[in-house]
Amino acid sequence: MTKQTPFQKFEALAQQLVEGSFNRFFGGGLALPDIATALARVLENDVHAGLNPTQYNIYLNDKTFDKLIQAEPDTAVALQNYLAAFVEQADFSLPQLPHLTLVADPAKGARDVVIEAQVAERPSDHTVTQIRIAEDGAAQFAADIAALDAYLIVDGQHHVPLTKSVISLGRSTDNDVVLDALTVSRKHAQIRWRYGRFILYDVSNRGRTKVNNQPVTETVLHTGDVIALSDVLLIYGEGDTQPRPRPRATTNLVDETQIRPPDTS
Repeated sequence: MTKQTPFQKFEALAQQLVEGSFNRFFGGGLALPDIATALARVLENDVHAGLNPTQYNIYLNDKTFDKLIQAEPDTAVALQNYLAAFVEQADFSLPQLPHLTLVADPAKGARDVVIEAQVAERPSDHTVTQIRIAEDGAAQFAADIAALDAYLIVDGQHHVPLTKSVISLGRSTDNDVVLDALTVSRKHAQIRWRYGRFILYDVSNRGRTKVNNQPVTETVLHTGDVIALSDVLLIYGEGDTQPRPRPRATTNLVDETQIRPPDTS
């Protein structure tokens, strides 16, 4: 008899844990075991790739989300329990179980299960979160971003408001923040809006992105953080808080830094 893999064992476990109740509720549609096994497969792939995501965002169609929550209000907790069982059966060594965020997204199909892994600060001390993306998601993004009132200080003097959900930084002139320094990659970094916070992502893949002198590939930004794109420094701030600019570690690049105005269209 062929020995079962940890993932195959977990597929059977997921079916046993729900005891068919969710299958009966959804009929031929998406069932809770489908979500659980999709989540386990992503985690297994990440572990084998040497990654340790701190969060998984699970995107479902909003109507599917509502049916799940109506049938079992603690769906996200159940998924977390399934994940813990899989980690134990697979004998994976993890610093901690990833935080799970169950997201209702009207843009997803009825049978879609889209799982996004993140390596960033946990959004809360809780192990699970459930949120909803509104039909007018773009408008809600804009309102939330405006409320945070975040900005960058470039060269210790240029104030750049962060008014978009994705802001690109680099040497290329098609970036939102253009840093015309040879030490900066053409596409060096992005700042993305995720669940009420701005997160910095290194996209250069050269290990030359730091926050507060610590190398990062992805990190949540906080007021006063000093971002180094190679040897070009930027300071992140929010609201009325005025972070104290720190001296640059490079020669004068004031005349070489271009700021593209925010896209208000």
